[in-house]
Amino acid sequence: RGRYLRFHRWSGRLLVVTAFAAVLPGFYFGLLMPYGGVGESVVIALGGGIFLAALGKAVLSIRRHDVARHREWMIRAFAMALGISTIRLAVGILDLALTPSGFAQRELFVAALWIGWGLTLGAAEMWIQRTRARLAPMPSA
Repeated sequence: RGRYLRFHRWSGRLLVVTAFAAVLPGFYFGLLMPYGGVGESVVIALGGGIFLAALGKAVLSIRRHDVARHREWMIRAFAMALGISTIRLAVGILDLALTPSGFAQRELFVAALWIGWGLTLGAAEMWIQRTRARLAPMPSA
């Protein structure tokens, strides 16, 4: 970021535009044609909403020159984006582990959505809490 500030700024702008372009079809299919029914619609609305809200808060933070909050909101947004990959892993694990027990594919898909986004967002929050203390200035003695 420091060495290539112009690139960082323009890539961030491109990321925001691309994110909105990617989330809107996700909302369309997840809310209007959900494979997993109402459960999928709820988690898609929540996950997509968190992703867009995190990006929005990141943009607002940097516009206020609050770099620390910008960093935290971008970590959350990145976690939600990365959650898509985690969902894929969770689907595979749940499929192998629970399909033989009679669980339906739709149920497993909805569970994987919650697990994937929950794990990545939880990890992001832990990272933010762990690194926030290191980045904060030390109190004077």
